[in-house]
Amino acid sequence: MVSGAGPLTTREKKALAVIAAMFVAWVASSWVPVLNTTCVALMGTCLFMFPGIEVLSWDEYSRKGGWDATFMVGSVGALADATLATGAAKWLITVTLGGATGWPPFAIFLLISFLVCCIHILIPSGPAVAGLAVVPIVELAVLANINPAGAAILVSFWSAVTFVLPTDAVPMFTYKFNYYSFGDMVKTGVPASVVVAVLVAILIPGACMLLGC
Repeated sequence: MVSGAGPLTTREKKALAVIAAMFVAWVASSWVPVLNTTCVALMGTCLFMFPGIEVLSWDEYSRKGGWDATFMVGSVGALADATLATGAAKWLITVTLGGATGWPPFAIFLLISFLVCCIHILIPSGPAVAGLAVVPIVELAVLANINPAGAAILVSFWSAVTFVLPTDAVPMFTYKFNYYSFGDMVKTGVPASVVVAVLVAILIPGACMLLGC
């Protein structure tokens, strides 16, 4: 405990209890399909405002909840579905990676890592990036005779992370409070993206080999 912070308040204990319950539900979602990520997040948000718990009020949530990010994620998801339905997603991956099927495995994984990193910069929604890229990239991995599980995990990693622009849902919630500027994130995010892209292109396929995936 941080010196001088004092004991946990009742409100803080309630918040920790709700978060712990959400974590358990997310783990249980592997066996209970109805407990998907969205469902658990929605139930947790409601519990925070539930009578008797009242960790968060509706006024606080509506004022600070980041509605711009909420609507952005929904709209980008719809665009990603349209891209998949028209075949544009497969065309994009084929054009950018189609000539790499004869390359060494590390070079292909490195190219996949950089490509999905860039896609997430342009498409500010992790689920949309995953839906857009995972199927054509796994198909490419099969054609290139590299580990498709490693390729899929690479896509999943970059679908959850973006360092360059505060346009993804997660940094957008903090960007609105003016803790950092747009330029600050670009200056620190570009070198971080390059380093991480190389590291995950090495580590993820290696981990898959060790685990027999």
